[in-house]
Amino acid sequence: MSSFSVLNDVDEQTSKTILGSDGAARWQDFRSGSKIKATTSVAPAIPLKKLDRALGTKSILDERATEAKIRKDAGDRELHAGYTEFQRKNDHEEIAAQKKRKLIVDRVRPDDMPYFL
Repeated sequence: MSSFSVLNDVDEQTSKTILGSDGAARWQDFRSGSKIKATTSVAPAIPLKKLDRALGTKSILDERATEAKIRKDAGDRELHAGYTEFQRKNDHEEIAAQKKRKLIVDRVRPDDMPYFL
């Protein structure tokens, strides 16, 4: 069991669920549906730590591959998995349904209903 998975287990037991925002949900929808795949960044790679060099890591890609392997072996989520649960603040269909229910409760005739005299 890796230290990452131990911390993850403690976190699952003690913390509340972290809900992604509307923007995070839209970004994940875009990222998963987009044909353009993320390539290398223009930012310089961070330097390796002394311990990483001592463990035989040659580059940041090696370090990421090692972390991905550790996560996979421990059964944890993969890197960059993102949020899994979302709290949608602006659910337009739900807002429209609430408005329609309020009109019914207030006995206001909707515009799309015919009038009979």
